[in-house]
Amino acid sequence: MSENKKGSNIGEIMKMDDKEFIRKLLEGLVSEIDHVNGVLAVADDGVILDDVNVDDADRIGAIAVFMGTIGVYVGETLHLGTMENSLVEFQGQKLIIVHRDIYYLGILIDPKGSVKYIKTMVNDFLRSHS
Repeated sequence: MSENKKGSNIGEIMKMDDKEFIRKLLEGLVSEIDHVNGVLAVADDGVILDDVNVDDADRIGAIAVFMGTIGVYVGETLHLGTMENSLVEFQGQKLIIVHRDIYYLGILIDPKGSVKYIKTMVNDFLRSHS
């Protein structure tokens, strides 16, 4: 999905308007939603499009792409519908993965924050900024 018909990856073909939109989207998620510590946008080929407050963007991006791709595949294969988001938890870390049209968001959240509340706020934020 990240390649156009000429073979360019999404990171190379994004227009400046798209990059600015993603930057503002990421900044808004971090600044407007309690317990969101950092966020990144990553193309499905693993190219980091942008990040805000993510120390290891390559590693978090790889997790987001892998888990997001699995979720999308399972949803389509089992006719469950489109994956909207999923949660991955590691030792003291929580990562919400959101499938967007041509990329994934990896949202690092405070482990003590309410996942249900944060997911609701993220979904509301994305609906109002799409």
